[in-house]
Amino acid sequence: MNREEKSFEILYEIKGEGTRFLSQYEEADDLDILGPLGNGFKIDLNIKNAILVAGGIGIAPLTFLAEELVKEKINVTLILGSKTKLDIPLSAIGYKLLICTEDGSEGTKGLATDLLNEFVRAQNFAPLQIYACGPKAMLKAVAQITNCQVSLEEIMACGVGACLGCAVKTKDGYKMVCKDGPVFNSEDIIW
Repeated sequence: MNREEKSFEILYEIKGEGTRFLSQYEEADDLDILGPLGNGFKIDLNIKNAILVAGGIGIAPLTFLAEELVKEKINVTLILGSKTKLDIPLSAIGYKLLICTEDGSEGTKGLATDLLNEFVRAQNFAPLQIYACGPKAMLKAVAQITNCQVSLEEIMACGVGACLGCAVKTKDGYKMVCKDGPVFNSEDIIW
């Protein structure tokens, strides 16, 4: 997202008919969108360090968050995990990038949560904030390590909470990811 130029880029993975259709668009084509939906990450300006944990396409919202944190002079470490070597253009300007793949084809062999555990143990951060976005299994594992802000990846059919297609169970009942999220405190989610 570039606020000065009033522009943004969309990073998506072709998973179904909708994203396959989207992949046929050219740069100058018009596209009707609804957004942004719900809420975003909350930045505590009292923190000195932040760890961002991304799984696969979950990198999309975290790169923008990393840029915002760096602007606030917060030290950022981004942990990026994937099944195999990623083909996503990524620039780690102003922050530390740690990559891991399950098959070892890029970076460290293992899971993003393995790197998170190692990194948290090796550092003595205070105060620290952790943010995560990726597959639900990864977010659950991150939440078991530490409380954090998680951005849930759900299909949001209507975008206004009417269809109930993106419902997630929380301590306060069901919430709609499109309207009440997508960012939640990990402690509030019933995993």
